[in-house]
Amino acid sequence: GMMSLPATKGFQIGSGFEGTKMRGSQHNDMFAAADPEHKDRMLKPVTNNAGGTLGGISSGADIVFSVAVKPVSTIGRAQHTVDF
Repeated sequence: GMMSLPATKGFQIGSGFEGTKMRGSQHNDMFAAADPEHKDRMLKPVTNNAGGTLGGISSGADIVFSVAVKPVSTIGRAQHTVDF
């Protein structure tokens, strides 16, 4: 997966770190009938703050995640170092 890449520095699902600033009542993904006209007993989340997962299980919404990648900080010049 994405976390196995050595250059991965950050990973968030759904609203991620911004979601930590929200109240639970704001972040809660409410469910509604998928087709209100037919009331076919199928549900779908109205919002997707959780990124399509609830407790590690898919909610039926799109799985949304972000990955921050930073290449290795190798530079082509001499650097101060320490020997033991």
